[in-house]
Amino acid sequence: MKYYGLEHKEKIENYLYFYARNRAKVLSLLPGEKGKYWKNNYKFAFKDDYVWDRDDNSLPESKSFGLYSVIVADLIRREDINKLQRGIRYLLKKEERIVLSLHIMKG
Repeated sequence: MKYYGLEHKEKIENYLYFYARNRAKVLSLLPGEKGKYWKNNYKFAFKDDYVWDRDDNSLPESKSFGLYSVIVADLIRREDINKLQRGIRYLLKKEERIVLSLHIMKG
């Protein structure tokens, strides 16, 4: 498989996160107005891990989710796009046959 440099990119991102977090922590120790600003900044950026989990977006237990579309996101070489398209078409036709047979059995 082709190398895209993802491991190197991940190391750089981890280093930048570590640097930013430690810099914010040091700045949050400053006295005065700027210290309050940096303390709030640090608390917002690195301490409130679950600030977005207040809303529950899960499905109710009595409901179900019908999958009508498939999203494929991956690094795919140009030579393999036709193979991927054939596979997706095969899966969609297979699902269509299953749904049709279920309608016939109910009907």
